[in-house]
Amino acid sequence: MAHLPEELKGKQGGSEIESGIRSARDLLEIRTIQKVLQGTGNNPAEASTKLGIHKSTFYRKIKKLGIPLPSSRKKTSM
Repeated sequence: MAHLPEELKGKQGGSEIESGIRSARDLLEIRTIQKVLQGTGNNPAEASTKLGIHKSTFYRKIKKLGIPLPSSRKKTSM
């Protein structure tokens, strides 16, 4: 135990690593979702299909990760 790094010895170190991994995963998911959305013209249904996840899972992820969905409604001038 004396030769192990501090993050492997105690609970605090382990949670720091876990937190870092979670942050890195979240950042990767954010970038991936944004890239796929851009490639599909901001079409959530098509993006979820390309990502291989159900549409409801996709919406849960973007809500959890704080990814804004651009409005797909076209503005009409009067």
